[in-house]
Amino acid sequence: MNQSIKLIVVFLLLLLVPQCSVAQGEDFSFKNELDFVKLNNENELNAVNVRESKFDDYARFLPISSVFLLKACGMESASSWRRLAVNSASGFVISCGTAYALKHIISKERPDGSDNRSFPSGHATVAFAGATVLHKEFHHVSPWISVAGYGVATLIAIDRVRLDRHDWLDVTAGALIGIAGVEAGYWIGDKITGEHSRYNVSLSPTGLSLLVKL
Repeated sequence: MNQSIKLIVVFLLLLLVPQCSVAQGEDFSFKNELDFVKLNNENELNAVNVRESKFDDYARFLPISSVFLLKACGMESASSWRRLAVNSASGFVISCGTAYALKHIISKERPDGSDNRSFPSGHATVAFAGATVLHKEFHHVSPWISVAGYGVATLIAIDRVRLDRHDWLDVTAGALIGIAGVEAGYWIGDKITGEHSRYNVSLSPTGLSLLVKL
C-alpha cells in the first residue's frame, strides 16, 4: 500500500466515524419520535441520552488509535516506537490526571443533572490529546491528517454538548487540557528518552520548510 492510499484510508476512517455518530443521532430521533412524546419523566429522557452517549465512549479513542495503526502499517512517524510510547503515555497521564483531579475538585453539576463531574469534559480531553499526538507524529506527511484528527475531536466535543452531558466551557477546557498535556508529555518524554522528533516543520519567508533528521 503506497503512501497516498494510506492517506486516503486514514482520512476517510477519521471522518466516517463522527458522520456515523451524527447519522445515528438523527436516525434515532426519527425512529423514536413517537416514543419521545410518550416519555413522562426526566429519568426516561436521561436514559435515552446515556444510551446515545455510549458511541462517544469509543469514538474518543479513535485519534490515538489511528496513531499506532498508521505506524504499524508502515507510515513514517516523527518518533521511534520507544519515543512514541513514552511521550504519548506521558501526555495522556498528564492530561487525564489533570481532568480527573479537576472533576473531583470543582464538582460542577452536569447539564442533565446526572452527577457532579461535568468540568472539564473527559471525552474532549482524551479526544484532543489523541488528536495532538496524531498531529505531532504525522503532520509532516500531510496537514490533512491533523485536520481529520482535530475534526473528529471537535465533533465529539460538540456531541457531548448536544447530549447535555457538558456545556461549552466544559468541552473547551477539556480540549485545552488535552492539547497542553500532550505538549508537556512530549517535553518530559524527550528528557527521559533523550530522543527528539525526526521532522521539523517551520515557516520561512519563502514558505514552509521541512527539516529531516537522519
